[in-house]
Amino acid sequence: MSDVSGVEKVGSASGRQKVATVDVDEAFETHTFSFVNGPKGQAVPALEFNLSSFTADLLKRLASHGVVQKVRDSYAGVKGDSQLAYQNAKEVLDNLLAGVWSTRGESEGTGGQGAMYIEAIAKIKGLPLEIARSKVAAMSDEWKKAAQKDPQIVAVVAQIKLERAQAAVDKARATASDQPTLNLGDLDSAA
Repeated sequence: MSDVSGVEKVGSASGRQKVATVDVDEAFETHTFSFVNGPKGQAVPALEFNLSSFTADLLKRLASHGVVQKVRDSYAGVKGDSQLAYQNAKEVLDNLLAGVWSTRGESEGTGGQGAMYIEAIAKIKGLPLEIARSKVAAMSDEWKKAAQKDPQIVAVVAQIKLERAQAAVDKARATASDQPTLNLGDLDSAA
């Protein structure tokens, strides 16, 4: 696994320059921070460490920090919508509890899909969500990937998305009825 740092590249939208990459081995044990050369071309040494070098207490603190950061990242762009923040945070936690680190690029799209698939399986099987989550977590990665392509599960996921989209429409309409609206007639006089 290479460059898991997320550090911006030179000329990125943020305007920051890439200063380091992070390589993590397949076992997620050895981590290597490689820094670009200094401003005058001087070499900057790499930093490497192994997770086994840390005490159990420190590993627990590092894990806690990582979970908190991952959940916070899930709602970073919600612009004051606490309901969406809750949904995003819950989906990330549901995924983690199901043994899914990231769902980006899987099946139909982006983050949160793993939690919806578990919710769909719970509905299909008539199970409480927590039970479905623990059962899915016990399944192999191959089974989990196959579940995300199963037509019955995909159909229920689509229904969940539809229900959530309708709830968002209803909320937007309720909000709109309480606030002044834009005069769309102004468009008629626009050049």
